Amino acid sequence: MTSQQRQVLLWLSRRGPLTRSQLGRLTGGSATAVWQAVQALAAQGWIRPDGTQASGGGRPAARWVLAPTGQRIGVVRVRPGWAGLRWFDLDGTEVETAAGDGEKLQVSWPADESADAVLPALRQLLTEALSRHGRRPTGWAVCVPGVIDPAGMVLYSSPLGLRDAALGEYLRTWTGLPAVVGNDVDMAALGESSWGAGQGCRRLLYLWIDQGIGLGFVQDGQLYMGSRGSAGELGHFTVSPEGPPCRCGNRGCLGMIASEPALVGQASRLVWVDQQSVLRQLAGGDLNRVDLATLGRALAAGDPLVTQVVEEAWARLGIVTANVVNLLDPDVVLVEGSVYRLDPDRMLATLRRAVQTHGLPTYRETIRIDGGRLGEEACWRGAVAWFRERWWGAAGQGGRSAVLERLAH
Repeated sequence: MTSQQRQVLLWLSRRGPLTRSQLGRLTGGSATAVWQAVQALAAQGWIRPDGTQASGGGRPAARWVLAPTGQRIGVVRVRPGWAGLRWFDLDGTEVETAAGDGEKLQVSWPADESADAVLPALRQLLTEALSRHGRRPTGWAVCVPGVIDPAGMVLYSSPLGLRDAALGEYLRTWTGLPAVVGNDVDMAALGESSWGAGQGCRRLLYLWIDQGIGLGFVQDGQLYMGSRGSAGELGHFTVSPEGPPCRCGNRGCLGMIASEPALVGQASRLVWVDQQSVLRQLAGGDLNRVDLATLGRALAAGDPLVTQVVEEAWARLGIVTANVVNLLDPDVVLVEGSVYRLDPDRMLATLRRAVQTHGLPTYRETIRIDGGRLGEEACWRGAVAWFRERWWGAAGQGGRSAVLERLAH
């Protein structure tokens, strides 16, 4: 495959559908070079036409998108005590196992043993996946919570108890196949950018508010990861210097105030403050029974103390969001996660109000703040986009992609 062909695939992956003229501007190739690349890729089944786009004159221009290729990617998602695997085509379409049963493979282990159990569990999962798949896949894409460098090294993952774990290298060495590893929030941001509510926008800010708080920033279909792969640690923005201590060593981090554990912890203490509260009644007076679902029911019922806790935490989140909007100037902000799903309308209203109050006038007029469209599916799909980015991203370095060479070996 030529360098120009890889560039065409890369930009269709990031921003398709695109016309040949648009591909020429993005790749920097001549009209002839782009035409030859498109014709060759179409003949080989890599891309297909997807309607037309009006041109300045003459005939409408054909738009091109990635096509199903039969190249299968095993996407693995890892959480504390659990890992699952699903198969996808390179175009993002989910495919079934060779048996055709569509069964999703998974493996579990005691969550408190994550540090020692992750690699053996992944090996068990992939062994079973390969035996069922019936043919050699193209490679692996793995989503994990934590700080991941571009080579697939898990620099730090508090939920999994991992530090400096060469996960990508382990999978590449053991299976002999390309393997990429990405942060789960970054992968979800890519998923929404390519297939969800961020499709078609150039600059996407993705907020994930769940067990932790993370941020993914996608520009022109590409993740911004920072120099160490750790960009987007929104949960460690200091919002209250005298606030509760965080595992990172600082105090008053946003994650200690507005994440799911933080909200549940603050609310559970209210069980003892107000003997007549809705929350106390729902929990039967037992603070150990307070979880996010209980909190949500109390919030829906109008419990004043729960409402106060949630609104104060979300107000802090809103100010941080407005500051990030001022810093990065996104077109769209998408929000997802368990805390968002607690009351989507209330959270979106809070964030919009904060940006209108604290954002620069230019951003107030144009920015869109919405919920994600794909939910948990965004992470799975985004991992496919990440694999494509790493596979085709070194086009122009000669012959077979140098990134793919590194991934495979």
